[in-house]
Parts: sequence; C-alpha cells; structure tokens
Amino acid sequence: MSKHRPAVKLLFLAEDFQREVDDAVERGVLSHVLVEVGGVDLYPVYFYSIDELQGYFTARSGHSPCEFVAETGMIILPQITLERMEKAVQRLFDDGYFANMRPWSQTQLAVAKNCIIWPPDRQSDTGSISAE
Repeated sequence: MSKHRPAVKLLFLAEDFQREVDDAVERGVLSHVLVEVGGVDLYPVYFYSIDELQGYFTARSGHSPCEFVAETGMIILPQITLERMEKAVQRLFDDGYFANMRPWSQTQLAVAKNCIIWPPDRQSDTGSISAE
C-alpha cells in the first residue's frame, strides 16, 4: 500500500452516533453514515448484518420475499460494530469501491441531514438530493 493514501473515515449524521451503533447491533441495520475520503469527498453508505439481509429473502407478513438485493452504498457485515465498519470502508477504499461512486457536495450533505430515507433519492423534483 502507498504511504500517501488518503485518510478514510466514517462520519455519522446522528448526534448520538455511539447509541446508533449500539442499537444497530440489535436492529441489524445502520444508515445515515458517510465515508469521508481524503478529508474532502463524502460517500453515503449504510450497513446491514447478514442476519438482517437474510430477512429480505424470506416471506414476511404481507410481503413476498425478494429475488435479489442490489443497492449502491450497502455494506454487509457479519455483525455491525464500529471496528468492523471502519475495517470494511478502509478495505473497500483500498479495492477502489468508492472510485465508482460520485462524491456528495456540501449542499447534498445539508439536505441529507434531514432525510429519513437513506440514501436519499437523487431526484430534484421531490425536493431531495439531485445528481450534480
């Protein structure tokens, strides 16, 4: 690995991120997370545990099972912990994963902080984030 690789770190939009991480262990999902690369570029991601993802493929009350799941920014972990999330985003960065994503602008970040759905829809006519 290069000595000059950019710093990669997680940013949490929730004010009490540690409580969100702790709760995610039980829920199996953590959203409203950004990966910051080089202190500049921001990429929206969210984490699922394997157990939670398995639920997509089994029938639930009123819902048919999914045939597949393909979501940009979805990172699957055996269990959601801060250490595993940090290792995952570093490895994904090292493997070039974020080079295939468009980083967010500060304007997109400001809008995203108020979005319930994650990652936010990028269609401008809904008042949510638009592609630049």
